[in-house]
Amino acid sequence: MCSRASASSDSVVRVEVVQNCESCILTRMMATPHNLQSRGADHVLYRISMELGFVDYEDFQGRSIYLVIVDQFSNAKFTYPLVSKSPVRKNEAIR
Repeated sequence: MCSRASASSDSVVRVEVVQNCESCILTRMMATPHNLQSRGADHVLYRISMELGFVDYEDFQGRSIYLVIVDQFSNAKFTYPLVSKSPVRKNEAIR
């Protein structure tokens, strides 16, 4: 919720509550910035990033989801194809 104040010529200030104004919607859509005070990675696999990627087609084993892991220290990238987003499938792919 936002409030919008407006003044008229007779010095009366009106405040009206606006639900879901454009700036509120845009603010919620933006990602929060990373903490600038966070430490970098000191050694391999100390800090990693994981993301799921989806493709429009399946490979010959029916996999259309990919788990991507990036090591922040060495910048090494690992990709594992998945059949589903199930946590059991992710554990099986990494092993």
